[in-house]
Amino acid sequence: MDDSHKIERLWAPWRLEHIRKHAQKADDAECVFCELSKMPCDENSLKLYQSKHCFVVMNRFPYNPNHLLIIPNGHIAMLTDVKGEAWNDLQSCMKASVDLLMDKIKPQGLNIGLNIGKAGGASIHEHLHFHVLPRWGGDTNFMPILAEAKMIPAHNLTIFNELMKYFKDFDTYLKAYL
Repeated sequence: MDDSHKIERLWAPWRLEHIRKHAQKADDAECVFCELSKMPCDENSLKLYQSKHCFVVMNRFPYNPNHLLIIPNGHIAMLTDVKGEAWNDLQSCMKASVDLLMDKIKPQGLNIGLNIGKAGGASIHEHLHFHVLPRWGGDTNFMPILAEAKMIPAHNLTIFNELMKYFKDFDTYLKAYL
């Protein structure tokens, strides 16, 4: 076999924890986001902020550095089921997260997305979650296209510690939207 048929292996040892946890997950086990909603804001959970109706957490398997998820505390799968105060809280946290990222991280752009259902691309389809994804010119290069791999230039805990410094003042960002 010539070299053109070799499979390039990219090591991501931090994924082993995720694989093992989900391989052992029983059918009646609680949703990962419901579990996260009960955890403190710390390095273990990667949770940065929690309000009455939602929380902000770093994506454990990010597409880019500083990739955040805005998640309702309640086990809700459909956007249309988020109502009243919970909707206002979710939207305020999303807008304040965008403000914080633009002010402190200074990306050149953002992707904000919501995938609903398996067919809609949601990997955790039973619990609604918004993605807030900072973008920079050149952050998409040949690796995802040719090697089907994404390079993340910093470790999650390094990014978490940086973001947590900023999220200590998150209420100042929220005030603009409450």
